[in-house]
Parts: sequence; C-alpha cells; structure tokens
Amino acid sequence: MRNADMKSNLIFAIPSLIKSSFLFVLCFQYNIVSAQDLITNQNLTNRYICYNLQEGLSYPDTILLLNIRQQNHESIPPEISKFRSLEFINAMKNRISSIDENFGQLHHLKIALFEQNQLSDLPESFFTLKNIEMINFNKNKFHEINYNWRGLMHIHTISFSENKIKNLPSSFFKLKTLKHLDFSMNEIEHIPTNAFSGMKILKTVNFSHNKLKKVPSSLLENPSVTEINLDYNQIEDISEIKIKNTSLKALMLSNNSLKKLPESICDLHELELLTLSNNSIEKFPEQLNKLTKLNTLIIEGNPVSEEELIRIKNLLPHTRVVFTRGITEKK
Repeated sequence: MRNADMKSNLIFAIPSLIKSSFLFVLCFQYNIVSAQDLITNQNLTNRYICYNLQEGLSYPDTILLLNIRQQNHESIPPEISKFRSLEFINAMKNRISSIDENFGQLHHLKIALFEQNQLSDLPESFFTLKNIEMINFNKNKFHEINYNWRGLMHIHTISFSENKIKNLPSSFFKLKTLKHLDFSMNEIEHIPTNAFSGMKILKTVNFSHNKLKKVPSSLLENPSVTEINLDYNQIEDISEIKIKNTSLKALMLSNNSLKKLPESICDLHELELLTLSNNSIEKFPEQLNKLTKLNTLIIEGNPVSEEELIRIKNLLPHTRVVFTRGITEKK
C-alpha cells in the first residue's frame, strides 16, 4: 500500500502492523489524533481514550477522547471540567437532560456529539468554547436556542435536526467560520432576508421539513454555498430572487407551493441536481439549456403539460428528467 487517505473520520488508532515506511502518503486530517501521534505512540489508546466517565476521573489530564455513547447517562456532571485536555466527547444515545456549567472549562474541546438525548437547554458557558469546531444535538428537545453564539469562534459544523426549534437568534448568523448547517425537521417559520450575507465560507445548508414560507435571498445569493435543501416547507415564491450563486451544485425545493421559478436559476452553471417535485409549476424558464452540468431534474407531481415536458427534454438532452412518479425519462 502506497497511499492511505483516511481524513474526515473519527479515527483514534491504527493497527500496529501498518508501518509508515511503506507509505508515500498518509492522511489523517480532521480526525481525533494526528497521524504522527498514532504512529509514534504505541500506548496512545490506553493513555488518551476513555469509555467510562467515572474511571476516567482517576486520570483525567491525559484523556483526549471521551466515548460514553449509549450508557444511560442522565446528566453531564460538574466533574467534567477535570478532563482539561479533552478534545472530543461522544455522548450520543443517552438520556442526558442537563449539562453542567463546568462544561465551559473544556477549553480544548473540538467536537461534541449529543445526538439522541433529552436536552432542551445548554449552559451559557458552552458558548465560550472558542476551539469547538463541530456540534451535534440532533434528536433532542430544543424549542429555542437563544444563546450568544458569537463565542464559538472556530465552529464549522452545527446540527440540530429533529428538534422543535421555531426561530434562530441574530447572533447565530454572525458565525463567520460556519461551513455546514443542519436544522432539518424543526418548526422554523422565518429566516431574516440578509441572514447569510456574512457567512463567506458556508457550504451546505439543510432546512428541509420546516415551515418556511420564504427563502432568504442571501442564501441563494451566497457565492460559497454548494448545497441547499429546502424540501418539505411551505415556500410559495422565489421568482423575485436574483440568484447569483456560482458554486451551487444541488438545490432541493420539492414538496413546497412554488408556481414559478426565476429566470436567474438558469445562471447556476455548476448545478448538478435540481429537485422540484410536488409543487405547482406549469412552465419552466426559457433558458434551461444554460444548465449544462445538470445531471438530474426531478419535476414529478407538477401540472406540466406534455408539450412542456418535451420542450424541457429538448433543452436538456443530457439530463435525467424525472417527471412522473416512479418513471424516469432520459433523452
């Protein structure tokens, strides 16, 4: 084996039989521990990883990764602050309903996974964690997240899917380092028009399964965004938005109440996927042929005439067009 690319995982150890001298390229970027540590420190697993909270309190200063997944914990206690070197905590699938204020003393923490718990609130100290990069609070019981988000200076991934959140605070949209955002399956009704103007490196946005009636123009105009999922909302009109995004590859707007698309949608030259099923669109833009990279167009469940379907296929000869439920047509 000459090359090993294992970036963007949760790797904390590798088999001892792998020798670095055999490799030209070894990539462990965006994992828990650096590749150099993994190779040179044979006792890494024993020193740096803990699977039991109480046992870890006997040697807290050495622990980088705390994995207490699915252990029926009901809270994160004050003693959590003793893990001074902690960079990663996996507390998914517990019954945690509270996190102690001392959590804010984990100054080296980078990743916090709390999916599938009973949380409805976070301590204010959580938002002083300047080094945290990724948080996951999917499948909890949040109704609001009105905190001062500006303290999370290096956050790049935020996920609060499957909660009951209705609004996002203004400080949330000041997160200039954010790249990936998931608030799907909540109850969000409104996002300010200019909310995404300052998010210069934002890549993926998922607000599917909410109650949005309007799309904030700053989202469709943000030149860095590559994927937008707004399926299953109540969006009625985007025809007045001048889409300026030059990077967007996937735009999902199925199961809304759209009647018309803006002509500017044809200026999405990098677009590869466009889903518009189950809307009320009868006629599509005249210059669809400008979407030269479009691989898939899904328009099933719209009141489109046979004549219009033929026109669409002629304009997009290399695009897979799905226009009848269960049937795929390709020119």
